[in-house]
Amino acid sequence: MKLITLNHGIKTKKYPDVKSLIDFFEAAKNYGFLFYTADLKQLSLDEYFHIYHHSSKGSGGYQQAFPIPSTLYHSLKIDHYSLKWLNIFYQLYYQGPPPPPWQWKYWDSYIGEKYVWIYKIE
Repeated sequence: MKLITLNHGIKTKKYPDVKSLIDFFEAAKNYGFLFYTADLKQLSLDEYFHIYHHSSKGSGGYQQAFPIPSTLYHSLKIDHYSLKWLNIFYQLYYQGPPPPPWQWKYWDSYIGEKYVWIYKIE
């Protein structure tokens, strides 16, 4: 997880304008490589939002989303009741203990092409 602003994204990613950067983020989210819950089109340029990358948990200790490869998600038929699999994929991503079993009901899924993101909704 990384906390960034659109302004920071424009400067570091070398995009000519906000629309190009948002298009990049949306394509990456649809593919499943990136995940965020913010509505980027409604954010001001200096408003911070959390963004996750499929290959790295990042820093900051904000553990509100984790990826599962979509092929495994679909073949294992993972849902809110798949505690074993949710715990395993959470631990693989964060290298720490998963949430208590009763908390999984507060998580939802976003299905990207290559990765499915399990994220906390509260």
